[in-house]
Amino acid sequence: MIGPWLNTVGLMLGMIGVAVIFCYGPPQPNFEPHAPIAQELGTASDHIDAVRRRTKQHRFWSSIGLILIFFGFLFQLIATWPNLLKFAG
Repeated sequence: MIGPWLNTVGLMLGMIGVAVIFCYGPPQPNFEPHAPIAQELGTASDHIDAVRRRTKQHRFWSSIGLILIFFGFLFQLIATWPNLLKFAG
């Protein structure tokens, strides 16, 4: 029976997605480079490049977290509706 497996995989994907969002936070519109320039970064353009890299990394990982949670819920929904499983297998 595939239902319990889908339910288990769905729960695991949801937990991983929540952990990723816990580390990176939910997607946000933009990071503004208002923080003071650190000594190790050097010039203002180095600081702006670092902010852009952090923004790109944040958007990527927070989107991955949301996608994992979405598929986790989808798998659980399919697992709990036996009529949908008849179509799948």
